[in-house]
Amino acid sequence: YLTLLARYKELSRGGGGDRGGDVPYEVDIHITEYDTGKIDANYMNSNFDKYVTLIQADTDPEIVAAALKELHRSFSMLSQEEQRYAERFIHAVESGKANLVPGKSFRQYIADYMKAEEYARINRVVRRLGCRFNLLRELLERKVNSSTLDNYGKFTELKNSVNKIKAREFFKLVLRNEYVELRLPLYIEEYLRFFLLSGGQDPYLNVRDEEIPTQPKDKESESDAPNVGVVLTENDYVGKKTVSTVNSKTLTNWYSESKAVASTVKTDCFAYVDNKVCLVSSQYIQRTNDGNIELTEYAKAHEEECFLQFIVDENDGKLHYVKLPAAKADLTFNYYDEISEELLTQYGLVNEMSKEMLKAIGELEFGDALTKLMDKHICNYSTRLLKSVTGLDIRTISNMKKGANLTKLNVISACLGIHIPFRVSDRMLQLADLSLNMTSTGRIGTDNETYDMLLHLKWATDYGDVYDELKEQSLDYLIHQPPL
Repeated sequence: YLTLLARYKELSRGGGGDRGGDVPYEVDIHITEYDTGKIDANYMNSNFDKYVTLIQADTDPEIVAAALKELHRSFSMLSQEEQRYAERFIHAVESGKANLVPGKSFRQYIADYMKAEEYARINRVVRRLGCRFNLLRELLERKVNSSTLDNYGKFTELKNSVNKIKAREFFKLVLRNEYVELRLPLYIEEYLRFFLLSGGQDPYLNVRDEEIPTQPKDKESESDAPNVGVVLTENDYVGKKTVSTVNSKTLTNWYSESKAVASTVKTDCFAYVDNKVCLVSSQYIQRTNDGNIELTEYAKAHEEECFLQFIVDENDGKLHYVKLPAAKADLTFNYYDEISEELLTQYGLVNEMSKEMLKAIGELEFGDALTKLMDKHICNYSTRLLKSVTGLDIRTISNMKKGANLTKLNVISACLGIHIPFRVSDRMLQLADLSLNMTSTGRIGTDNETYDMLLHLKWATDYGDVYDELKEQSLDYLIHQPPL
């Protein structure tokens, strides 16, 4: 039944001959359905899990072959396109090249392969023409036709984003002696139009253009960063594993050494909580009654949706790639990629918490701003709670609320204590007439670098844990000692 239903759904989408017209009889062609989605998924996952368990246990080949045959039977429930990607994934599993993630469904693996293929096609066009990645992807996902192609001027905007130098080099390679400079705009339009109207088919699929010399970007494409990032293949995962749990020391090192990690963290959109780098959203993190920040149960159950993923070497743990949470974008970056804030903003990496806090304190002076942030409707910190967390005494906190005792030690201890994102703590430092000048020489510059790291990376971490880490490095003088 399930197999026939899958084929029936494909027929309803068209295909197969030109015969049509009304049926000469009143025929009820509706197939009564029950909840097949869940049944399909459970059936395939069960067969897949069984197959993986058998091959990992070095089971008798005949038993493995029987399990594989049963798994192939469940493929008939997939669309024909999905079946092709399912076969590719199974080949990767058989060869040991697949990156298997506990709890990940068979359908999710197929979706990942399909998405990677789509991104590879888009990236190929972007590499050749230098056009804007996001615009091309948006138009492709909208499944435009000839009538809707230039709705709201999007196709025109896409054409205008093309890097003429890159496009010229590509079409000279393709057309050779037949290339005509005056026809370059036409070549560009025909290529983009065909790609979009065909659903992503590339008329120049077999053209090898990897050796086209790199040209400097023109002004139109300088601000766009479509070429940052990477689409991983099965081979890229060989000898590597994907993790979302990372200890504080390792993350601190990555923050210092990896431009991708630093760029992402500096968006202020992530909080380091319970050894996870989690998106800042009330859906994923929450404040406890004792003032700390913790992960929600939803976040714990949806890791790929809300946590940064790190692809590391299986043996030495060396970082290779950083992957954004699925809630924002299915994008992966080389660890050394410096990701522009503009690009990250395009994918929705904007910290609403920071925006709300900054809006709340507005043009207030430091004392009133601190009082506002500690209000029960924002950070929900009483003076006594702040004292019990940071060790700041009642008199000092009271003076700070009056705009006094605004030393770097006091202000940063308070910011880390009430757990506010970097952009808010940076504003508080400005109001206190303090700065973190990391170009200063000697110990001052080094201390400021540490402060900058703490406020960016550890603002959501338990204050006591931050102090303990600093103490291990003999840097505990940087913040107040919490009560024992």
